[in-house]
Amino acid sequence: MRKFSLILAIGGLSTAAMAAYPWGPSLTNAETGGSTPWGRVHFDPTNANVIWAATTEVPDPFETAPMPAANGLWKTEDGGSNWTQVNSGTFLTDYHVLDFAIAPSNTDVVYAGTLVEGVFKTTDGGATWAAVNSGISNGGDSFPNGDWGAAAIVVDPTDADKVYASVGQLAGLDILSPSPDHPGFFYSHDGGASWTKNNSGLPPTSDSFVDLSSNTGVASSLVIPASEPSTIYAGILKVDANGKVLFGKKAKARVLVFKNSSSGTGSWSGLSDGLPEIVQDDGGFGSLLRYAAAGGILTVTNIGPSQVLFLATLAYSGEIFLDDDTSFNRSKGVWALAPGSTTWIERNNGLPVVNDAENIDAINASPVGVHPNDPYTLLTGVFESESAMPGSTKIWATTTAGDPWMMSWTDTGLDTSPTQGHTEASAIFVEISRQGNRAAATVSWDGNPLGDDSDGGVYLLPPPTD
Repeated sequence: MRKFSLILAIGGLSTAAMAAYPWGPSLTNAETGGSTPWGRVHFDPTNANVIWAATTEVPDPFETAPMPAANGLWKTEDGGSNWTQVNSGTFLTDYHVLDFAIAPSNTDVVYAGTLVEGVFKTTDGGATWAAVNSGISNGGDSFPNGDWGAAAIVVDPTDADKVYASVGQLAGLDILSPSPDHPGFFYSHDGGASWTKNNSGLPPTSDSFVDLSSNTGVASSLVIPASEPSTIYAGILKVDANGKVLFGKKAKARVLVFKNSSSGTGSWSGLSDGLPEIVQDDGGFGSLLRYAAAGGILTVTNIGPSQVLFLATLAYSGEIFLDDDTSFNRSKGVWALAPGSTTWIERNNGLPVVNDAENIDAINASPVGVHPNDPYTLLTGVFESESAMPGSTKIWATTTAGDPWMMSWTDTGLDTSPTQGHTEASAIFVEISRQGNRAAATVSWDGNPLGDDSDGGVYLLPPPTD
Protein backbone atom coordinates (compact mmCIF):
# COMPACT_ATOMS: atom_id res chain seq x y z
CA MET A 1 0.00 0.00 0.00
CA ARG A 2 1.40 3.37 -0.96
CA LYS A 3 1.83 5.92 1.78
CA PHE A 4 -0.88 8.58 1.65
CA SER A 5 0.39 11.88 0.33
CA LEU A 6 -0.83 14.64 -1.93
CA ILE A 7 0.12 13.81 -5.51
CA LEU A 8 -0.87 17.21 -6.87
CA ALA A 9 2.35 19.22 -7.11
CA ILE A 10 0.93 22.70 -6.76
CA GLY A 11 2.85 25.91 -6.96
CA GLY A 12 6.15 24.09 -7.33
CA LEU A 13 5.88 22.45 -3.91
CA SER A 14 6.86 18.83 -3.55
CA THR A 15 4.15 16.38 -2.58
CA ALA A 16 5.83 15.68 0.76
CA ALA A 17 5.65 19.38 1.65
CA MET A 18 1.88 19.51 1.23
CA ALA A 19 0.43 18.85 4.68
CA ALA A 20 -3.20 19.38 3.68
CA TYR A 21 -5.47 20.22 0.81
CA PRO A 22 -5.78 24.03 0.83
CA TRP A 23 -9.27 24.34 -0.67
CA GLY A 24 -10.77 27.82 -0.87
CA PRO A 25 -13.92 29.51 -2.21
CA SER A 26 -13.74 30.92 -5.70
CA LEU A 27 -17.37 31.73 -6.57
CA THR A 28 -20.20 31.54 -4.03
CA ASN A 29 -23.94 32.17 -3.97
CA ALA A 30 -23.29 35.24 -1.87
CA GLU A 31 -21.34 36.70 -4.79
CA THR A 32 -23.72 35.65 -7.56
CA GLY A 33 -26.93 36.44 -5.70
CA GLY A 34 -28.30 32.99 -6.52
CA SER A 35 -29.58 30.11 -4.42
CA THR A 36 -29.76 27.26 -6.96
CA PRO A 37 -27.46 24.32 -6.19
CA TRP A 38 -24.22 24.02 -8.15
CA GLY A 39 -23.74 21.09 -10.51
CA ARG A 40 -21.08 20.17 -13.03
CA VAL A 41 -17.66 21.81 -12.99
CA HIS A 42 -15.07 21.31 -15.77
CA PHE A 43 -11.57 22.53 -16.51
CA ASP A 44 -10.69 23.57 -20.04
CA PRO A 45 -8.72 20.52 -21.28
CA THR A 46 -5.84 22.72 -22.46
CA ASN A 47 -5.73 25.42 -19.78
CA ALA A 48 -6.20 24.85 -16.06
CA ASN A 49 -6.88 28.55 -15.51
CA VAL A 50 -10.10 28.29 -17.52
CA ILE A 51 -12.91 26.70 -15.51
CA TRP A 52 -16.63 26.38 -16.18
CA ALA A 53 -19.35 25.70 -13.59
CA ALA A 54 -23.11 25.23 -13.89
CA THR A 55 -26.07 25.84 -11.61
CA THR A 56 -28.87 23.31 -11.70
CA GLU A 57 -31.57 21.56 -9.76
CA VAL A 58 -32.89 18.15 -10.80
CA PRO A 59 -36.67 17.90 -10.39
CA ASP A 60 -38.55 15.36 -8.35
CA PRO A 61 -40.46 13.37 -11.02
CA PHE A 62 -43.55 13.24 -8.77
CA GLU A 63 -43.42 16.91 -7.80
CA THR A 64 -45.77 19.23 -9.72
CA ALA A 65 -44.63 22.56 -8.25
CA PRO A 66 -42.71 24.76 -10.70
CA MET A 67 -38.93 24.58 -10.51
CA PRO A 68 -37.12 27.62 -9.11
CA ALA A 69 -34.96 29.49 -11.60
CA ALA A 70 -31.32 28.52 -11.99
CA ASN A 71 -28.48 31.03 -11.88
CA GLY A 72 -26.55 30.49 -15.07
CA LEU A 73 -23.41 28.91 -16.46
CA TRP A 74 -20.22 30.58 -15.24
CA LYS A 75 -16.66 30.80 -16.54
CA THR A 76 -13.31 32.04 -15.27
CA GLU A 77 -10.24 32.62 -17.43
CA ASP A 78 -7.82 33.67 -14.69
CA GLY A 79 -7.75 30.65 -12.40
CA GLY A 80 -10.85 31.58 -10.43
CA SER A 81 -10.14 35.17 -9.38
CA ASN A 82 -12.89 36.55 -11.62
CA TRP A 83 -15.99 34.85 -13.02
CA THR A 84 -18.42 35.79 -15.78
CA GLN A 85 -21.91 34.50 -16.50
CA VAL A 86 -21.76 33.21 -20.08
CA ASN A 87 -25.44 32.78 -20.91
CA SER A 88 -26.60 34.86 -23.87
CA GLY A 89 -29.32 35.09 -26.48
CA THR A 90 -31.82 32.25 -26.20
CA PHE A 91 -29.66 30.47 -23.62
CA LEU A 92 -31.12 32.17 -20.56
CA THR A 93 -29.57 32.41 -17.11
CA ASP A 94 -32.53 30.67 -15.45
CA TYR A 95 -32.08 27.46 -17.48
CA HIS A 96 -30.94 24.47 -15.43
CA VAL A 97 -27.72 23.07 -16.93
CA LEU A 98 -27.73 19.34 -16.19
CA ASP A 99 -24.46 18.62 -18.00
CA PHE A 100 -22.02 20.33 -20.35
CA ALA A 101 -19.01 19.25 -22.38
CA ILE A 102 -15.98 21.17 -23.64
CA ALA A 103 -14.60 19.85 -26.93
CA PRO A 104 -10.94 18.85 -26.32
CA SER A 105 -10.02 19.38 -29.99
CA ASN A 106 -11.43 22.94 -30.01
CA THR A 107 -12.16 24.33 -26.56
CA ASP A 108 -14.14 27.26 -27.95
CA VAL A 109 -16.83 24.68 -28.69
CA VAL A 110 -19.02 23.80 -25.71
CA TYR A 111 -22.32 21.91 -25.61
CA ALA A 112 -24.76 22.36 -22.70
CA GLY A 113 -27.63 20.02 -21.87
CA THR A 114 -30.50 21.69 -20.05
CA LEU A 115 -33.75 20.86 -18.35
CA VAL A 116 -36.83 21.61 -20.49
CA GLU A 117 -35.00 23.59 -23.22
CA GLY A 118 -32.63 20.95 -24.64
CA VAL A 119 -29.10 21.27 -26.02
CA PHE A 120 -27.25 24.52 -26.63
CA LYS A 121 -23.92 25.12 -28.37
CA THR A 122 -21.28 27.85 -28.43
CA THR A 123 -18.40 28.06 -30.91
CA ASP A 124 -16.78 31.15 -29.39
CA GLY A 125 -16.10 30.14 -25.81
CA GLY A 126 -19.49 31.16 -24.47
CA ALA A 127 -19.89 34.60 -26.05
CA THR A 128 -22.88 33.45 -28.12
CA TRP A 129 -25.11 30.38 -28.00
CA ALA A 130 -27.65 28.64 -30.20
CA ALA A 131 -30.13 25.83 -29.54
CA VAL A 132 -29.23 22.63 -31.45
CA ASN A 133 -32.16 20.27 -31.03
CA SER A 134 -33.12 19.28 -34.57
CA GLY A 135 -33.92 15.55 -34.58
CA ILE A 136 -34.19 15.15 -30.80
CA SER A 137 -37.76 13.90 -30.67
CA ASN A 138 -39.91 11.12 -29.29
CA GLY A 139 -43.50 10.23 -30.14
CA GLY A 140 -43.93 13.53 -31.96
CA ASP A 141 -42.65 15.60 -29.01
CA SER A 142 -39.48 17.69 -29.01
CA PHE A 143 -37.68 20.39 -27.05
CA PRO A 144 -38.68 22.62 -25.35
CA ASN A 145 -40.50 20.07 -23.22
CA GLY A 146 -41.53 20.49 -19.59
CA ASP A 147 -41.01 16.79 -18.84
CA TRP A 148 -37.59 16.30 -20.46
CA GLY A 149 -33.98 17.04 -19.70
CA ALA A 150 -30.74 16.57 -21.65
CA ALA A 151 -29.22 14.74 -18.71
CA ALA A 152 -25.82 13.75 -20.15
CA ILE A 153 -23.61 15.05 -22.95
CA VAL A 154 -20.11 14.23 -24.20
CA VAL A 155 -17.89 15.21 -27.16
CA ASP A 156 -15.49 13.11 -29.21
CA PRO A 157 -11.99 14.09 -27.96
CA THR A 158 -10.68 14.38 -31.55
CA ASP A 159 -13.68 15.84 -33.39
CA ALA A 160 -15.78 18.70 -32.01
CA ASP A 161 -18.58 17.87 -34.45
CA LYS A 162 -19.20 14.44 -32.95
CA VAL A 163 -21.38 14.93 -29.91
CA TYR A 164 -23.62 12.56 -27.94
CA ALA A 165 -26.55 13.26 -25.63
CA SER A 166 -28.98 11.37 -23.44
CA VAL A 167 -32.50 12.73 -23.00
CA GLY A 168 -34.68 11.52 -20.15
CA GLN A 169 -38.16 12.15 -18.85
CA LEU A 170 -37.37 13.81 -15.55
CA ALA A 171 -40.83 15.14 -14.67
CA GLY A 172 -44.47 14.58 -15.53
CA LEU A 173 -45.02 11.44 -13.47
CA ASP A 174 -47.67 10.88 -10.82
CA ILE A 175 -49.15 8.06 -8.77
CA LEU A 176 -51.60 7.21 -11.58
CA SER A 177 -48.91 7.03 -14.26
CA PRO A 178 -45.50 6.21 -12.73
CA SER A 179 -44.00 5.10 -16.04
CA PRO A 180 -41.55 7.39 -17.85
CA ASP A 181 -41.18 7.48 -21.63
CA HIS A 182 -37.56 8.47 -22.20
CA PRO A 183 -36.38 9.68 -25.63
CA GLY A 184 -33.03 8.02 -24.85
CA PHE A 185 -29.63 8.26 -26.56
CA PHE A 186 -28.88 10.53 -29.55
CA TYR A 187 -25.77 11.10 -31.63
CA SER A 188 -24.77 13.95 -33.93
CA HIS A 189 -21.83 13.86 -36.32
CA ASP A 190 -22.42 17.37 -37.68
CA GLY A 191 -21.96 19.53 -34.62
CA GLY A 192 -25.56 19.28 -33.43
CA ALA A 193 -27.12 20.37 -36.72
CA SER A 194 -29.01 17.07 -36.76
CA TRP A 195 -29.46 14.22 -34.28
CA THR A 196 -30.20 10.51 -34.66
CA LYS A 197 -31.74 8.32 -31.99
CA ASN A 198 -30.08 4.99 -31.19
CA ASN A 199 -31.28 2.89 -28.26
CA SER A 200 -30.38 -0.44 -29.85
CA GLY A 201 -29.22 -2.85 -27.14
CA LEU A 202 -29.99 -0.44 -24.28
CA PRO A 203 -32.65 -1.13 -21.62
CA PRO A 204 -36.21 -0.23 -22.63
CA THR A 205 -36.88 3.51 -22.48
CA SER A 206 -40.62 3.00 -21.90
CA ASP A 207 -42.82 0.36 -20.30
CA SER A 208 -46.56 0.71 -19.89
CA PHE A 209 -47.88 0.58 -16.32
CA VAL A 210 -51.05 -1.22 -17.42
CA ASP A 211 -49.76 -4.41 -15.76
CA LEU A 212 -48.86 -2.44 -12.59
CA SER A 213 -45.14 -2.75 -13.28
CA SER A 214 -42.72 -0.54 -15.17
CA ASN A 215 -38.99 -1.06 -15.71
CA THR A 216 -37.10 1.53 -17.75
CA GLY A 217 -33.62 2.95 -18.21
CA VAL A 218 -31.89 6.00 -19.62
CA ALA A 219 -28.25 7.08 -19.66
CA SER A 220 -27.44 9.48 -16.84
CA SER A 221 -23.74 9.61 -17.69
CA LEU A 222 -21.68 9.44 -20.90
CA VAL A 223 -17.87 9.30 -21.21
CA ILE A 224 -15.35 8.74 -24.02
CA PRO A 225 -11.73 7.60 -23.45
CA ALA A 226 -9.06 9.73 -25.09
CA SER A 227 -7.35 6.67 -26.55
CA GLU A 228 -10.51 5.33 -28.23
CA PRO A 229 -12.60 8.26 -29.47
CA SER A 230 -15.13 5.99 -31.19
CA THR A 231 -15.98 4.25 -27.89
CA ILE A 232 -18.74 5.58 -25.64
CA TYR A 233 -19.57 4.31 -22.16
CA ALA A 234 -23.02 4.98 -20.71
CA GLY A 235 -24.00 4.78 -17.05
CA ILE A 236 -27.69 3.91 -17.01
CA LEU A 237 -30.30 5.20 -14.59
CA LYS A 238 -32.57 2.17 -14.11
CA VAL A 239 -35.99 2.62 -12.49
CA ASP A 240 -38.39 -0.17 -11.47
CA ALA A 241 -41.86 0.82 -10.30
CA ASN A 242 -44.05 -1.98 -8.91
CA GLY A 243 -47.69 -1.52 -7.97
CA LYS A 244 -48.66 -5.19 -7.67
CA VAL A 245 -50.36 -5.77 -4.33
CA LEU A 246 -50.42 -9.55 -3.97
CA PHE A 247 -47.55 -10.81 -6.12
CA GLY A 248 -44.21 -9.44 -7.22
CA LYS A 249 -44.04 -7.05 -4.31
CA LYS A 250 -40.35 -6.24 -4.68
CA ALA A 251 -39.01 -3.44 -6.82
CA LYS A 252 -35.51 -4.09 -8.15
CA ALA A 253 -33.03 -1.91 -10.03
CA ARG A 254 -29.46 -2.84 -10.88
CA VAL A 255 -26.65 -0.41 -11.56
CA LEU A 256 -25.87 -0.78 -15.27
CA VAL A 257 -23.14 0.29 -17.70
CA PHE A 258 -23.21 -0.12 -21.49
CA LYS A 259 -20.60 0.30 -24.22
CA ASN A 260 -20.79 1.43 -27.84
CA SER A 261 -17.72 1.04 -30.07
CA SER A 262 -18.90 2.74 -33.27
CA SER A 263 -19.34 6.45 -32.51
CA GLY A 264 -22.89 6.03 -31.32
CA THR A 265 -24.14 3.96 -34.25
CA GLY A 266 -24.90 0.24 -34.20
CA SER A 267 -25.75 -1.68 -31.06
CA TRP A 268 -24.79 -1.21 -27.41
CA SER A 269 -23.45 -4.06 -25.26
CA GLY A 270 -23.72 -4.58 -21.51
CA LEU A 271 -20.74 -4.13 -19.18
CA SER A 272 -22.27 -4.51 -15.72
CA ASP A 273 -20.90 -7.69 -14.14
CA GLY A 274 -20.28 -7.20 -10.42
CA LEU A 275 -22.36 -4.04 -9.98
CA PRO A 276 -24.93 -3.97 -7.15
CA GLU A 277 -28.71 -4.33 -7.27
CA ILE A 278 -31.11 -2.20 -5.21
CA VAL A 279 -34.20 -3.95 -3.80
CA GLN A 280 -37.27 -2.38 -2.18
CA ASP A 281 -39.53 -4.81 -0.31
CA ASP A 282 -43.15 -4.14 0.62
CA GLY A 283 -42.60 -2.34 3.90
CA GLY A 284 -46.14 -2.24 5.23
CA PHE A 285 -49.86 -2.65 4.70
CA GLY A 286 -51.41 -0.15 2.31
CA SER A 287 -48.43 0.46 0.05
CA LEU A 288 -49.63 1.52 -3.40
CA LEU A 289 -46.28 1.52 -5.15
CA ARG A 290 -42.73 0.44 -4.51
CA TYR A 291 -39.86 1.81 -6.56
CA ALA A 292 -36.12 1.30 -6.87
CA ALA A 293 -33.75 3.50 -8.85
CA ALA A 294 -30.09 2.78 -9.49
CA GLY A 295 -27.58 4.62 -11.61
CA GLY A 296 -24.16 6.15 -11.58
CA ILE A 297 -21.82 8.81 -12.93
CA LEU A 298 -18.80 7.54 -14.87
CA THR A 299 -15.23 8.78 -15.04
CA VAL A 300 -12.74 7.34 -17.52
CA THR A 301 -8.98 7.68 -17.74
CA ASN A 302 -6.23 5.98 -19.71
CA ILE A 303 -3.51 3.56 -18.72
CA GLY A 304 -1.51 3.51 -21.94
CA PRO A 305 -3.84 2.39 -24.73
CA SER A 306 -6.32 0.88 -22.24
CA GLN A 307 -8.91 2.49 -19.97
CA VAL A 308 -9.87 2.32 -16.34
CA LEU A 309 -13.44 3.27 -15.49
CA PHE A 310 -14.75 4.55 -12.17
CA LEU A 311 -18.43 4.65 -11.30
CA ALA A 312 -19.97 6.63 -8.44
CA THR A 313 -23.31 4.97 -7.76
CA LEU A 314 -26.52 6.81 -6.98
CA ALA A 315 -29.45 4.72 -5.77
CA TYR A 316 -32.80 5.30 -4.10
CA SER A 317 -35.79 3.22 -3.13
CA GLY A 318 -39.10 3.86 -1.45
CA GLU A 319 -42.83 3.35 -1.20
CA ILE A 320 -45.88 5.48 -1.83
CA PHE A 321 -48.97 5.21 0.39
CA LEU A 322 -52.33 6.96 0.28
CA ASP A 323 -51.30 9.52 2.87
CA ASP A 324 -47.53 9.35 2.94
CA ASP A 325 -44.41 8.13 1.20
CA THR A 326 -40.95 6.99 2.18
CA SER A 327 -37.68 7.45 0.35
CA PHE A 328 -34.23 6.14 1.21
CA ASN A 329 -30.78 6.84 -0.19
CA ARG A 330 -29.15 3.48 -0.93
CA SER A 331 -26.07 4.55 -2.90
CA LYS A 332 -23.20 2.05 -2.96
CA GLY A 333 -20.16 4.26 -3.33
CA VAL A 334 -17.34 3.91 -5.86
CA TRP A 335 -16.68 0.98 -8.20
CA ALA A 336 -13.86 0.40 -10.69
CA LEU A 337 -13.36 -1.52 -13.91
CA ALA A 338 -9.69 -2.34 -14.47
CA PRO A 339 -8.11 -2.40 -17.95
CA GLY A 340 -9.07 -5.55 -19.81
CA SER A 341 -11.54 -6.66 -17.14
CA THR A 342 -15.28 -7.14 -17.58
CA THR A 343 -16.10 -7.32 -13.85
CA TRP A 344 -16.50 -4.28 -11.63
CA ILE A 345 -14.95 -4.23 -8.15
CA GLU A 346 -15.98 -2.20 -5.12
CA ARG A 347 -13.53 0.52 -4.02
CA ASN A 348 -15.03 1.85 -0.79
CA ASN A 349 -12.50 0.94 1.88
CA GLY A 350 -12.61 3.69 4.53
CA LEU A 351 -15.64 5.59 3.23
CA PRO A 352 -18.43 6.01 5.82
CA VAL A 353 -21.55 3.83 5.64
CA VAL A 354 -24.76 5.60 6.67
CA ASN A 355 -27.80 3.85 8.12
CA ASP A 356 -30.37 6.27 9.50
CA ALA A 357 -33.87 7.60 8.84
CA GLU A 358 -32.97 8.68 5.29
CA ASN A 359 -30.18 6.27 4.33
CA ILE A 360 -30.04 2.47 4.27
CA ASP A 361 -26.43 1.22 4.38
CA ALA A 362 -25.56 4.03 1.98
CA ILE A 363 -22.11 5.13 0.85
CA ASN A 364 -22.75 8.58 -0.54
CA ALA A 365 -19.81 9.35 -2.80
CA SER A 366 -19.83 11.91 -5.60
CA PRO A 367 -18.29 11.29 -9.05
CA VAL A 368 -14.54 10.83 -8.72
CA GLY A 369 -11.85 13.09 -10.05
CA VAL A 370 -8.84 11.19 -11.41
CA HIS A 371 -5.26 12.47 -11.60
CA PRO A 372 -4.28 12.45 -15.31
CA ASN A 373 -0.86 10.91 -14.67
CA ASP A 374 -1.82 8.44 -11.96
CA PRO A 375 -5.12 6.51 -12.11
CA TYR A 376 -4.61 5.38 -8.51
CA THR A 377 -4.92 8.98 -7.25
CA LEU A 378 -8.57 9.99 -6.89
CA LEU A 379 -10.73 12.57 -5.14
CA THR A 380 -14.39 12.21 -4.24
CA GLY A 381 -16.94 14.15 -2.26
CA VAL A 382 -18.89 12.45 0.52
CA PHE A 383 -22.31 13.81 1.43
CA GLU A 384 -25.16 13.09 3.86
CA SER A 385 -22.78 11.08 6.02
CA GLU A 386 -22.34 13.14 9.17
CA SER A 387 -24.59 10.77 11.14
CA ALA A 388 -22.14 7.93 10.46
CA MET A 389 -18.96 9.89 11.02
CA PRO A 390 -19.10 13.50 12.26
CA GLY A 391 -17.32 15.88 9.93
CA SER A 392 -17.11 13.32 7.13
CA THR A 393 -19.13 15.11 4.49
CA LYS A 394 -16.15 16.66 2.81
CA ILE A 395 -13.57 15.68 0.17
CA TRP A 396 -11.76 12.37 0.46
CA ALA A 397 -8.63 11.21 -1.33
CA THR A 398 -6.82 8.01 -2.21
CA THR A 399 -3.52 7.17 -3.85
CA THR A 400 -4.41 3.48 -3.96
CA ALA A 401 -7.55 3.59 -6.14
CA GLY A 402 -9.85 3.46 -3.14
CA ASP A 403 -8.12 0.91 -0.95
CA PRO A 404 -8.21 2.82 1.31
CA TRP A 405 -9.71 6.31 1.11
CA MET A 406 -8.50 8.99 3.51
CA MET A 407 -10.52 11.88 4.92
CA SER A 408 -8.05 14.59 3.99
CA TRP A 409 -9.86 17.80 4.87
CA THR A 410 -8.18 19.00 8.05
CA ASP A 411 -7.32 22.73 7.86
CA THR A 412 -8.26 22.82 4.22
CA GLY A 413 -10.93 25.52 3.97
CA LEU A 414 -13.74 22.97 4.07
CA ASP A 415 -13.89 22.70 7.86
CA THR A 416 -16.12 25.76 8.26
CA SER A 417 -17.95 27.76 5.63
CA PRO A 418 -16.38 31.18 4.94
CA THR A 419 -19.14 33.45 6.31
CA GLN A 420 -21.91 31.35 7.87
CA GLY A 421 -19.94 28.97 10.09
CA HIS A 422 -21.47 25.75 8.73
CA THR A 423 -19.43 22.61 9.27
CA GLU A 424 -20.71 20.02 6.78
CA ALA A 425 -19.42 20.61 3.25
CA SER A 426 -20.90 18.29 0.62
CA ALA A 427 -18.87 18.22 -2.59
CA ILE A 428 -21.29 17.37 -5.41
CA PHE A 429 -18.82 17.20 -8.31
CA VAL A 430 -15.02 17.06 -8.15
CA GLU A 431 -12.55 17.33 -11.04
CA ILE A 432 -8.76 17.42 -11.40
CA SER A 433 -7.32 19.43 -14.29
CA ARG A 434 -5.70 17.64 -17.24
CA GLN A 435 -2.38 19.16 -16.19
CA GLY A 436 -2.72 17.65 -12.69
CA ASN A 437 -1.96 20.96 -10.98
CA ARG A 438 -5.46 22.03 -9.89
CA ALA A 439 -8.72 20.62 -8.60
CA ALA A 440 -12.23 22.05 -8.49
CA ALA A 441 -15.39 21.11 -6.61
CA THR A 442 -18.95 22.37 -6.43
CA VAL A 443 -19.90 22.50 -2.77
CA SER A 444 -23.05 22.92 -0.70
CA TRP A 445 -23.07 23.48 3.04
CA ASP A 446 -25.38 21.46 5.29
CA GLY A 447 -26.40 21.78 8.91
CA ASN A 448 -28.04 25.21 8.66
CA PRO A 449 -31.59 25.21 10.07
CA LEU A 450 -32.48 28.32 8.06
CA GLY A 451 -31.47 26.73 4.79
CA ASP A 452 -29.03 29.53 3.94
CA ASP A 453 -26.36 28.24 1.54
CA SER A 454 -24.82 31.57 0.63
CA ASP A 455 -21.38 29.96 1.01
CA GLY A 456 -22.21 27.23 -1.50
CA GLY A 457 -20.44 27.44 -4.83
CA VAL A 458 -17.17 26.61 -6.58
CA TYR A 459 -14.13 25.76 -4.44
CA LEU A 460 -10.62 25.37 -5.84
CA LEU A 461 -7.39 23.64 -4.89
CA PRO A 462 -5.29 25.69 -4.47
CA PRO A 463 -7.52 28.72 -3.83
CA PRO A 464 -7.44 31.53 -6.38
CA THR A 465 -5.05 34.42 -5.73
CA ASP A 466 -6.16 38.03 -5.71
